Amino acid sequence: MRTIRLRVTMRQVKPRVERVIDVPAAITLDDLHEVLQVALGWTDSHLHQFRTDDTTYAVPFEQWDEGREVDERGVPLSALPKNFIYAYDFADGWEHDIEVLGGGGDLPGCVGGEGACPPEDCGGPHGYTELLEALADDRHPEHKAMSAWVGDRLRPFAQEVISRRVRDAAGVVPESVRLLLGLLADGVKLTPGGRLPRVVVRPAGVLDHGRRARGRPARSQRTDAGPASRH
Repeated sequence: MRTIRLRVTMRQVKPRVERVIDVPAAITLDDLHEVLQVALGWTDSHLHQFRTDDTTYAVPFEQWDEGREVDERGVPLSALPKNFIYAYDFADGWEHDIEVLGGGGDLPGCVGGEGACPPEDCGGPHGYTELLEALADDRHPEHKAMSAWVGDRLRPFAQEVISRRVRDAAGVVPESVRLLLGLLADGVKLTPGGRLPRVVVRPAGVLDHGRRARGRPARSQRTDAGPASRH
């Protein structure tokens, strides 16, 4: 899978919140939205937009302004310039600068970053600053109430966790499935007994922990199809 590396930085937020992620090169904006949500730590509870200097991309809704906005669904990331804005929750006004850095690694994921994502509905960058001040000072009149409201929603940056979520959101195919798809790419003829031939099953058997645990290599696998079927 070809990937593109993006740097995502939240505007006007301190401490700095940044994510460097690899996404599929062929990703569309509607799918990129889902990846950004999990990479940053948002909950996809509000509307969003992608903005360039001359175009705004979004998902149509009741107050959709067809003259000003373009339906983001199916629009490839490659159609946007190197730098653009991802806006989320128009009431709180969260904006993220996105920069296309170039080619990424072999698989989607998170390769770097810093900072905890602000809690949803905390009042935007200004409200978040006030929230942090209240949390940091146990003598602050709002300290107790804000601590109870935040709970465990203010979580530190965890690269491995975010990387796994990015891969899941990007729809990465597991290694075992990718291996089998590769073996079957040109089709395969089943044995007269309706089984996959050894040339297919033996490589896939490396990942068959159950069979290896019993000390027997995988030799064939029955399918529901007849002997003459091709997959």
